[in-house]
Amino acid sequence: MIVHLLNHPKHKTHINMEKSTYKFPPVISVAVETPPVVAEGQESILATCTAANAKPPADIRWSTASARQPLSLTTSTNTTLNPDGTATVRGHLKGEPSRVMHQQEVQCLVNHTTLSQQKVVPYEIDIHYPPNSVKIIIHERPPQAPAFQCLVDANPPPTEFTWKRLNRSNLSVRVGLLELVRVGPDFSGLYSCEVSNPYGAASGFLYVHEVDQRSIVPVTLWVFFPILFLCVVTVSLWLLFSRGPLRERAMAQFCCSGEAIQNPGRVSRKELQDSPACESVEVEKQKGAV
Repeated sequence: MIVHLLNHPKHKTHINMEKSTYKFPPVISVAVETPPVVAEGQESILATCTAANAKPPADIRWSTASARQPLSLTTSTNTTLNPDGTATVRGHLKGEPSRVMHQQEVQCLVNHTTLSQQKVVPYEIDIHYPPNSVKIIIHERPPQAPAFQCLVDANPPPTEFTWKRLNRSNLSVRVGLLELVRVGPDFSGLYSCEVSNPYGAASGFLYVHEVDQRSIVPVTLWVFFPILFLCVVTVSLWLLFSRGPLRERAMAQFCCSGEAIQNPGRVSRKELQDSPACESVEVEKQKGAV
């Protein structure tokens, strides 16, 4: 670019800006050139980092150090010279889109002579994919009005939820939440939840048996409580009969007559030995000790 300066009617000054030492900082941005990026099993440009209108051209690199897990990605760079002598550099991040890449963080690193330090621009990869892994859980509601929530992994999130029950139609659905109008055995059966987004659909299933307050309590609780009770009883009996004083006290309470021992809570060894009702028990105890 040539600039003409008219300082005098008979003199002209020409300055060639293309050969000047002026420097211009880059305008940096990160985006997807052709959104959305869909998980279709073929390599695509996941993101583009642009350092525009810089002089001299900026240096662009991609980093995946901040990603949650290793990513198999490649990069490419192209430079475009602008008419004003500046340059626009684009760094492309490429890979085979998958749901594993979704929301992984990468960084665009830009260096330029006008920047005091390296410019780091974080970017979260956005991958679109169909619904997957439909899961049905018990919604946190009072037992008198049980409800079931349909959860799914999809991007964008599903906008359509369809609940069905075999040969029945009395269902109340609100944004993936199945609310049973009332409870009772007549609500037993196989339920299905179908979800969809622009890229596909998926279904999950739930079998409801004898819908009442007890049926929505997790089965593990009914298994855990009896085991816990048996453990407590076993430990209590072991503590009662495994120690000498407690064992003697127990024998005094169960085998000694009221005439011999008036206060079984404070029975002594001598009283236990002198009691006629406990004589046979004490003899057996001594034999065992020998």
